[in-house]
Amino acid sequence: MRRQIAVRALSWVGLASLVALAAAALPSIVGGERSASAAEAAQPAAGEQKAQPAAEAAKETTPSPKPAKTKEVAQGRLPAHFSGVVTDEQRQKIYAIQKDSSAKITPLRRQLESLIKERDEKIWALLTPEQRRKVEALKADAKKAGKAKQDAETKPAKPAKKPAKEVPPERK
Repeated sequence: MRRQIAVRALSWVGLASLVALAAAALPSIVGGERSASAAEAAQPAAGEQKAQPAAEAAKETTPSPKPAKTKEVAQGRLPAHFSGVVTDEQRQKIYAIQKDSSAKITPLRRQLESLIKERDEKIWALLTPEQRRKVEALKADAKKAGKAKQDAETKPAKPAKKPAKEVPPERK
């Protein structure tokens, strides 16, 4: 149970760090390119351009530079129930703490996974070939039972057929 909690906690932190990295890289990827349709829409039609003064036509065809962001906004994921409580300043500090912690946690997660794998290999080595076969069979059975349970939960139960109404015998 403790192992599952530790793995879930470490997975959450890893996911948060991936989201933060993706969010940091996304504006530089998306913001730097204009699509062909956007460029066409920015240019006026040929007939319209003749009616406008040349200075105005040049302004419309030249893309205006976007103002540079003065403050970089960090993104991450707040712990459960924090979103309605913390201020924007606290939110940014939490994201920064998560980012710093992620750099420390990632190598530790890899080390933990390595230690768990090493432990499991040592335990597996203690078993006889017959015991290994039994364990594999038990694992396979558990996997089938889990899949069957999952399938039963996802499929709606069929409603029971109502018995046909009995017609009362005719009275004389």
